[in-house]
Amino acid sequence: MGNLYALDFDGVICDSCGESSISALKAAKVRWPSLFNGVDLALEEWILDQMHTVRPVVETGYENLLLVRLLLETRVPSIRKSSVAEGLTVDGILENWSKLKPIIMEEWGENREFLVDLFGKVRDEWIETDLSTWIGANRLYPGVSDALKFASSKIYIVTTKQSRFAAALLRELAGVTIPPERIYGLGTGPKVETLKKLQNQPEHQGLTLHTSNADSHASSSFTQRIRDLPFTFPGTNIKTHVSQLIGRTPIVFLKKVSEGCGAYIAVKQEMTQPTASIKDRPALAMLEDAEKKGLISPGKTVLIEPTSGNMGISMAFMAAMKGYKMVLTMPSYTSLERRVTMRAFGAELILTDPDKGMGGTVNKAYQLLDSTPDAFMLQQFSNPANTQVHFETTGPEIWEDTQGKVDIFVMGIGSGGTISGVGQYLKSQNPNVKFSRANFKPLLKLDKWTEIGPHLITGNGVGFKPDILDMDVMDEVLEIKSDDAVKMARQLALKEGLMVGISSGANTVAALELAKRPENKGKLIVTIHPSFGERYLSSALFQDLRKEAEQMQPVSVD
Repeated sequence: MGNLYALDFDGVICDSCGESSISALKAAKVRWPSLFNGVDLALEEWILDQMHTVRPVVETGYENLLLVRLLLETRVPSIRKSSVAEGLTVDGILENWSKLKPIIMEEWGENREFLVDLFGKVRDEWIETDLSTWIGANRLYPGVSDALKFASSKIYIVTTKQSRFAAALLRELAGVTIPPERIYGLGTGPKVETLKKLQNQPEHQGLTLHTSNADSHASSSFTQRIRDLPFTFPGTNIKTHVSQLIGRTPIVFLKKVSEGCGAYIAVKQEMTQPTASIKDRPALAMLEDAEKKGLISPGKTVLIEPTSGNMGISMAFMAAMKGYKMVLTMPSYTSLERRVTMRAFGAELILTDPDKGMGGTVNKAYQLLDSTPDAFMLQQFSNPANTQVHFETTGPEIWEDTQGKVDIFVMGIGSGGTISGVGQYLKSQNPNVKFSRANFKPLLKLDKWTEIGPHLITGNGVGFKPDILDMDVMDEVLEIKSDDAVKMARQLALKEGLMVGISSGANTVAALELAKRPENKGKLIVTIHPSFGERYLSSALFQDLRKEAEQMQPVSVD
């Protein structure tokens, strides 16, 4: 007695959503070229990403073609011809695809045979002209390679692809060779009937048949194990999603700029985040918190947020990654690099009067919120998730890396999330100098909320008191000048090799001021460098170097 596995290559072995989705997108452009006028690369990538999610409901290739158009109509109202597209979510497609399919076919006036033929021609042309790229667009479910290599039972492969393409995929992606007589390449055809016929073959009598297909999902532990595994490459530490890169940033001592100070200064380098700023932490936290509460959904909700730059970049990054439309308001005094970066992530950007500061930016965002359908504001200045993520990640990371020896923490205030969350966590760990030699002192640089006009420390001194700011963690107030912050940021690059922004310079100036006090001799002072300096190349930080670079002339070369 033994087992016989007749595996659906397209559904169990191979996650062919990549190839099928790209083929469908290519075919959709051929079938409905006018619908794709003005469709940019970001929207196309969003469609492909959503196609991977809805893959479980797709039975045949031509349905991918329908899904491309339906997803496009959910995002572009001006081309909408289906009565079901408005307000439709990916979850809605997953739950109701069998009902949606005949509706959209009728409303679009489409013919199944025509779409099947078109999809096949586009895919075949791709396969024939560039097989290696087509193979690269496919991928196997994790565990397939090992399972096929070490399975002792006889395995048959059933696929709608031609057998030679299935064989090529298995060879190139899994490193295994299945005998040609065990691969049933149907092109298009009744998989279920083919699978069942295998059981009746004389050589299979007495074997237990395990099949997996659209009507009878994985019944064996082997196929189920393949389906249940996350999309990772076995035996590696590769992250499965870019959001997993957020957090666990390093902390480093300053040496040269702190010469002559009696205290130690260590700086947490948030420039190593995916978008090179600390704002990746709250952007992800606020977005996922809103999703869990059912307040927003990709493809439907329009996110609107006021920002001085870095939060906007992180929000645009998250929106692109998850499939949201993002509208940002920002004071016009912020750097050109920030504007370009936000636009690169696909966000719409609206600049506001610099004399009105962040207050004017916030007011404009609320105006847009009131006038935009399906709009939602995550409200970084009042969202508890902004503080909570620093309580759960940034604070513990500082505590662990300093092994509980941090004496003083100092940084400026933007939204108030970082200093509040870090302050609450560190004080919860050391309220009475139990783990260090002095009281923990998070410090605030500015306390005159409404008297702050335009200044160079972007992201700090927003001109109003953020709702989430916890004043109870503040022990002292320092005031840092813009010029000093700029000079220090430049010195950090020249002396410490740390290419940082202006707020990083301000935080370092504050830390140095504390380090020079006699009562702080021998203590460990921690601050944060919130962002990377390259984002400030067009700002006052590098104004003279920019002019110098612009005036450079080429030299002759023999």
